Amino acid sequence: MENHSLKEKDELAIKWLLPEYEKHYRAHPLKYFSHIIGHEGANSLRSFLVDEGLASALSAGYSTNMNLFCFFSVNVTLTKKGLANYKDVIAYIFQYIELLKTQPIRKPVFEELKKMCHLRFAFQDKVPPQSAVCQLAEVLPKYPVEDLLQLGYLYEEYNEKLLQETIKRFQLNNMRILLLSKEFEKKCNLTEEFYGTKYTSEPLSTEITELYTNPWKVQPKITKKKLDYPPENTFIPTDFTLRNEGKPDLPQYPQKILETAYSECWFKMDNQFNVPKASIMIQMFSNDMDFGTNLRSNLIASFWFNFVNESLNELVYLAKEASAFASLTQAFDSFSLSLRGFSHTLESLLSALFKQTLSLDIEARDHLFPTVHKQLYKSIINRKKDQPSTQAYHFLNELLTTNGLQSVSIDKQLELLETITFEDVVKFSKEIFKTIRMRWLIVGNYTSKEAETMVNSIEELIGEKGKGSRPLKKQYVPENRIVEVPKNSNYYYHQELLIVEKSETAELNSAIAMYYQYESEDLQKTLLLWMLSNCLREPFFTQLRTNEQLGYVVQSQVQDVRRILGYLFVVQSNVKPTFYVRQRVFAFIDSMRERMKKITDEEFNTCRNSVIASLKQKNFSLYEESSRYGYEITRNSMLFDRREKSLKEILVIKKEQLIALFEDIFYASKRLVEVHLTSQQHKEENKILEEKALKNEKGLTRVVTPEWFKEQVCLYPDYCSIFV
Repeated sequence: MENHSLKEKDELAIKWLLPEYEKHYRAHPLKYFSHIIGHEGANSLRSFLVDEGLASALSAGYSTNMNLFCFFSVNVTLTKKGLANYKDVIAYIFQYIELLKTQPIRKPVFEELKKMCHLRFAFQDKVPPQSAVCQLAEVLPKYPVEDLLQLGYLYEEYNEKLLQETIKRFQLNNMRILLLSKEFEKKCNLTEEFYGTKYTSEPLSTEITELYTNPWKVQPKITKKKLDYPPENTFIPTDFTLRNEGKPDLPQYPQKILETAYSECWFKMDNQFNVPKASIMIQMFSNDMDFGTNLRSNLIASFWFNFVNESLNELVYLAKEASAFASLTQAFDSFSLSLRGFSHTLESLLSALFKQTLSLDIEARDHLFPTVHKQLYKSIINRKKDQPSTQAYHFLNELLTTNGLQSVSIDKQLELLETITFEDVVKFSKEIFKTIRMRWLIVGNYTSKEAETMVNSIEELIGEKGKGSRPLKKQYVPENRIVEVPKNSNYYYHQELLIVEKSETAELNSAIAMYYQYESEDLQKTLLLWMLSNCLREPFFTQLRTNEQLGYVVQSQVQDVRRILGYLFVVQSNVKPTFYVRQRVFAFIDSMRERMKKITDEEFNTCRNSVIASLKQKNFSLYEESSRYGYEITRNSMLFDRREKSLKEILVIKKEQLIALFEDIFYASKRLVEVHLTSQQHKEENKILEEKALKNEKGLTRVVTPEWFKEQVCLYPDYCSIFV
C-alpha cells in the first residue's frame, strides 16, 4: 500500500498479523523480538540501514487489538536514497528476520531483559495516584490480582519453544507493507472514507516475494556493519548503595561546590527519595566559529550536532536499555547534555559520551551528509505545515527574539541551509570547543567529592591535557535579547498561510496570537500573573469556544520569554477571520474589566488558592526535582527555593494588586504585539476588517517585516545570560 503525505516525510512499515499473545504475559515473546529488531546499538538493523544511507530512524513494536489479535510492526523513516531503494530496505529487514529464525534463541538476551524489568519495578518512580488507578482499572478484568502491580515488569518465563514458534509466524501470507511519501501523489488513485487520505493498494510484487525467499541477494554498498544479535549491555547497574545513609542534615537546595576557569557546579545529595539514582545536567557554551552570533554558523552547528548525535546513538541506546538516559540538545548559544538513571553507571556513561564526541572523525562520514541535510530541510519546511496556532507561536518568537534561528524566518533558514557544504561542517567540527565554559547541576545519589571528581575528569578530557580547549570568559557568552515593546503601542504582523497546491486539504483555519508584554520577572509579578491567568483562562475558553464557537483552539496563558513576563491569547478559527477574532478578544477583556473591578474576596481567594495548590504539588521523582533546579540554572535565576518563597509571598498579595495588574497590562500600559495568520477562505473578509481597524484605531501599526520591527524598538538586557 502506498500513501500520499502532506508533510515532508518518507516512511516504510512492515506489519505482521499475529495471534493474541496476552495470555503469555509472563513470557512476553513479542517483547523479546521487538527489543531485538528495534534495537539501535551495535549489530542492529537500525545502525546498518543508517550507515548505508537508507534510513534515519527505525522502531519495532506490537499492539493488541480487541483482545483477538496482534500487529507486529517494523517502522522505518527513509532517506531519499532509502525511498528510491525501498526494496533494498525491505530485503535487509527480511535478512534480519531470517537471521532470527535460523540462529538459536539467545537466553542471555532474555536474562538481560528480565534483570532490567526487576530493577525498574524495584526502583520505579512514583506516579500521580489518579494515573495509577486508571491504569489498574483498565487491566483489572484481564489478569490475576496478584500480578496487577507488576504488569509491564513481569518477565519470568523463558520459553524457548514459544519464542521459536513466534518468530516463525513472521511469514509472507500474513504481512502487509506500507509506504508513505509525497512522491506517491500521482499514483494514489483511491481516497480513504473518513479523512480523505489518498492511497493506492496492490498485491505484493513478484520481486518482493522473491526477496522474501532469498533476501541475501541484496548486499550493502557502503556500510561495513553486520547484522547480528545485540551485544552484552555493560551499563546494567550492580551497586545500589545509598550515599545519604546516616546523613540526616543534608542541604535542602543545590549548593555551588566548585568554580574553576572552565566550570561552575551546583550539587545536591538526595535527601528525599532514597533511591540509587542521579541526574546530571551540563550546559556547554562556546563562541567558536561565531556560534551563537551568526545564523549560518548556528545552522552549520545543527549539521555537526546531528553527526554527533548519530555517532553516539549506539552508545546512548545501550545505556537507555539499562535505564541510563542521555540526551543532547542544541540551543542558540549552547549545547546541553542531560543524563539520568542509576548513579552506579552514569559516571562511566558520561565519560564515554565525552570521549566519543571529542574523538569523532566527521570526515569519515561524508556519505551521511545528504541524509543530514534532508533531515534539517524537513524539520524546517514542515513548520510551514504545522497547524496555524502552532505557526503563530513561531512567528511571535521571530518578532520578539534577536538571536538564534528562532529569530529569522523559515525561508531565510532554508536559504542559508542551501549554502552549507560538508567542508563547512568539517571545519566547524575542528574549531568548536576550542574555547568552552560549562555549567553543571548534579543531583542524587553522589557525594560532593564524587561530583567534583566527575567535573574534574571531564575538564581533563577537554582542557589542556586533553582536547586543548581554553576557558571561555563569561562576558563572551552570546546573548539573545528580547524586544522591549513601547508602552501604549499595538503592533501587528500579518501573513497569509501556505497554499497547498493540487490538494483537497487546503488549510481552512486562520489563527491569531495576541501577546501583551509586561515587565521583567520578579516573584510578586510572576505570582500575580499566574493568579490573573486563573481568573481569565476558563471564562476566555467558555466565551470564545463554547458560546461563540469561534474554533477548537482557544487558549490564554502566562508567557515568559527569557524572563520577560507577558500574557498571551491564542485562537485558531475556521469560521471567522483573525481581525474579527481580535475584536472578540478585546470584547472579552472589556467584559472582564468590569468583573475584575468587582471581584469578591471569595473569587480572589479561589484564584490564589489554585496557585497555592500548584506550588504545594510535591515532586514525584528525583528527576522532577532536578528538572526544577535545572530550570533555575538555565534561566540564570538560581532561585532554588522559588516554591517556598512563592508560598510566603502569595499570602501577602492583596486583591487591589490583582486589579491594578489587570488594568496596567491591558489598558494603562498596553504593550501589544499580534500575529495574524490568514487562510485563503478568510483572505478577502480579513482585508476589509484590517483596513477598518487601521483607519479607526490610533496607534495600530502594521509590522512590515520582523527586521523592521526590531529596528523600531529598544531591547531588554538578556536576563538569562550567565554574564548578567
